[in-house]
Amino acid sequence: MQRAEDLAELEKQVIAATWKVIRRETAPEPTKDLVPDAKLIEESPIFGHGNRALHLRISSRMIGSIAFLETVMKEMNQAVEQLKAAQAGPSAAPLTTALAFRAGCLSGYFELRARDV
Repeated sequence: MQRAEDLAELEKQVIAATWKVIRRETAPEPTKDLVPDAKLIEESPIFGHGNRALHLRISSRMIGSIAFLETVMKEMNQAVEQLKAAQAGPSAAPLTTALAFRAGCLSGYFELRARDV
């Protein structure tokens, strides 16, 4: 259960950081901080290899939940792609989509916690 709670806490931090950037980036032209901030969010520990391995360990304990965990991982990967798009633009627009994917991941971590994994 603690692992899922730790992942949920990291996810909350990523969501808060993303919201901070979205709220700041309201002008038609992005600020000079958009790209470094989006990169910092992308490099968050939640996206790291160790957490992906943790997801696999969790999934091995959740008989019948492999598809569910694959969905969480897919949303995580899509969020990364949106963060990269924000950097490439540079544009804040993809951050809103990334935020939606991150919220889906957070929901997934709460589900894991509810399953006492």
